[in-house]
Amino acid sequence: MNVGSVHDPVLFDFWSVEPSALYTREYGYTEYQGYIILALPAIGLAASIAYARFKGLRGATLPIAVSISALAALALSMGKYTPLAALYTELPYFDKLPPIRFLSVFNLLAVTSFAIAMQYITEASRRTNMAYMLVVIVAAIAILDAFPQSSFLKIELPDHGYVEAMAYLRDVDKVFRVYQPGLLPLGSLLSFGPVFSAKDILEGWYREANPTLNQLIVLNSATASGCKTGCEKAKALVKKLCLMYALSDKRHPAFTSIDRGLRRLGYSKVAEFGYIEIYRLNNNCSYVNVAGPRILAVGTYAKNIPSLVPEALVDTYDGYLDDLSSEDLAQYDIVVLYGFRYRSRATAAALVEQYLTNGGVIVIDTWGSPELGSQDVLGLGVSSKTVSLKGVLRFTVTGTNIVRSIRGWSTGYSYGDGNWTA
Repeated sequence: MNVGSVHDPVLFDFWSVEPSALYTREYGYTEYQGYIILALPAIGLAASIAYARFKGLRGATLPIAVSISALAALALSMGKYTPLAALYTELPYFDKLPPIRFLSVFNLLAVTSFAIAMQYITEASRRTNMAYMLVVIVAAIAILDAFPQSSFLKIELPDHGYVEAMAYLRDVDKVFRVYQPGLLPLGSLLSFGPVFSAKDILEGWYREANPTLNQLIVLNSATASGCKTGCEKAKALVKKLCLMYALSDKRHPAFTSIDRGLRRLGYSKVAEFGYIEIYRLNNNCSYVNVAGPRILAVGTYAKNIPSLVPEALVDTYDGYLDDLSSEDLAQYDIVVLYGFRYRSRATAAALVEQYLTNGGVIVIDTWGSPELGSQDVLGLGVSSKTVSLKGVLRFTVTGTNIVRSIRGWSTGYSYGDGNWTA
């Protein structure tokens, strides 16, 4: 959840736990939310109040307080569905908390409140057998409550339809991303989608580190609503991320809404494998949207160049410069020589001269090359120098003075005489 995303209605809605989801288990985040856990704080609160009526409030204060705290955490998890939603914009740091996080707090406090209540009642009433029986009954209910969810704990084998769908996408000889809304749980197998399809798959498990996570939240919310909310923003994201194909599962409870949402986002169904349906975007999109000169980086340090410019524009070559031909260089607008080497200086110099004569641009860094310190680099009439710097370096770029302390840059460097050198 991005900082301040509480102020985005779409994201705040998505992170708010719908009250009905707590008992219908319609959404994935409540699959493990047992019914008994909802009753524990109420049971603890009722038991503590009953104890306080007969034995006094003194011993019941703590379990009552914890039970009320648990119920408050449950209310906070509902976000927009309760009057407490205003707290997310008023209290410090609350706008950085997704409401759903309070479900974990609720679970902890619910169990704690019940345990404390049982402890107090047992110690005060000496009716240990009754307390033990109550605990056993609650434990039995909890086990029975969790049993229907045991299917999530078994080893999942690849769904045949899903594997066939991945093979279909693999055979499409283009680069694009695939969007997977509304797939029933396949466990961690969803994370193998990129391997099965040889495509970039968005959605599925293990996506917390995905830089597009918050964009997916917008997409998921719009798709699940049948594109009733956030549709225009979702359409822009589909184009921006080049989600050329989408997959959905007909067994999903919300499939009808998801199907409607995908069609309104501009998709049409193109294939079906078992329960898996494949949709394709009606309009083409560009996965890589970069424009610029073609660059060839040659040398030991050539691999560093793609980090400075868009990687799609750069090819790297770590071999000898004079093993390339003039035809090879002619394919590129710019040739960067960085830590380069050659078998014959004369051959390399002739190759560079011909490339320049044909209108090419050469960028040379002699560090790590045989031309380091040369007075006539590759016969071009320019010299190579190593400069030791101390103190403060001043230089001007487009009229703006930029000052950097070299002291901070010198740590760990041992070039030249030990000073920072360039």
